[in-house]
Amino acid sequence: MEGMASWRAPKDRITGTLTQRDVDAQTDVEPTEVRVGDHERNQVVEKLRSASTEGRITLTEFEDRSARAYQARVLSELLPLLDDLPTEAPVAASVVPVVDGPRSSPWLVSIFGSGRQIGDFRPADLTKAVSVCGINRIDLTQAELVGEETVIKAFALFGSVDVIVPEHIETDMSGPAIFGARSHRSRSQHNPGAQRVVVKAYALFGIVSLRNRRRFKTPSLRSPKTDTQEPKRRFSSPRRLGRGSD
Repeated sequence: MEGMASWRAPKDRITGTLTQRDVDAQTDVEPTEVRVGDHERNQVVEKLRSASTEGRITLTEFEDRSARAYQARVLSELLPLLDDLPTEAPVAASVVPVVDGPRSSPWLVSIFGSGRQIGDFRPADLTKAVSVCGINRIDLTQAELVGEETVIKAFALFGSVDVIVPEHIETDMSGPAIFGARSHRSRSQHNPGAQRVVVKAYALFGIVSLRNRRRFKTPSLRSPKTDTQEPKRRFSSPRRLGRGSD
């Protein structure tokens, strides 16, 4: 008779649902001991995957909990896997999509030659420019700078590395110059929160420069003519005038 108390009636073969008689027969079963199916297991795994993507759990934890979720037979084995995770995902902040320009290479190397990065491009967070008896030029006036700081490591050996930045970008330069030159000419002013371009220079018999773009104005070699300039007059000498009276 003891086994009759825990006896469960089968589901209705037509509707596939439990009747009231079936529910009354299962009142002695704890809710957490109800058997789970693939649907419940997949739901838990999806929540674990979302938590791993958001950085709430590590990849190792995700793999371990997912394996335990697929092996779970009752609800009490699934619930502990989500105890330390939020029940509802927080509302994500709206993000404005940014169309990235062409991604530049983090290396710019010229050996007995020339190399340049110029135009509408997205520079790497760290660019390494190496010039050995060559000429390198990095022009950031039209580039899409991402992040607060862009770092350029420039090495010039019997060569040159020239970095050009817009006037509204803060600049900083450091590094040694051995039998070479390091030039930093910038008109930018300190502005808290503004983007910065940092150049770490290593000049060995070479030149590394950091400057703003300058607009050259070619001076005219000839003075411009004005309307107020009086035309030159030719005067005849008195002797020439006297000859005409003879």
